[in-house]
Amino acid sequence: YEEPHPFGLPIGVSVAYNQDLRDGNYVNTNSAVGIIKTVPSIGKLGFGGKNTKINSTAKGDSLGLANLTKKSIYIDCIIDYRNDYWLPTDGYFVALYSEVGNRTVNDSNTISISAHTKIEKYIPLFRKSNISLKVFGSGSWISSGTLHSGELIRYGGASNLRGYIEDNFKSDWVIIPSI
Repeated sequence: YEEPHPFGLPIGVSVAYNQDLRDGNYVNTNSAVGIIKTVPSIGKLGFGGKNTKINSTAKGDSLGLANLTKKSIYIDCIIDYRNDYWLPTDGYFVALYSEVGNRTVNDSNTISISAHTKIEKYIPLFRKSNISLKVFGSGSWISSGTLHSGELIRYGGASNLRGYIEDNFKSDWVIIPSI
């Protein structure tokens, strides 16, 4: 939930809660609270705190998946200069998100960094036709050890890699250009 300007204030609030059961192996729960600010001629800028808990199920326990807890801070930015939200034909869109936090797995603490970006550029041709150039990029890094299965970036599907099942692939970093 995002309220950009409650009571006419120049700042707003963002509250998020998401819970996902992934492949029957673990439950990924994310909650975040942040402050958003509309910056004239740039877009929206936000920052806040985020908690992540990954709890393995009985199936995940049998596969050796550990529970994970992560507390992090994030900053995000959205720049939107498209001429239409639903069917743009001109302009560009940039979404940047990064977070830094402390993660705990099996009583071991490590530093975690992740970043996500989405860039879209629309070049008009004629009438309502255009060329759309897009780049989706994402990456996760930890100071030591290996990433938990629940921390891997999931991609595939209509939003970033058409022709595949949604979230079919997972890796620690990915860059997907499309035209």
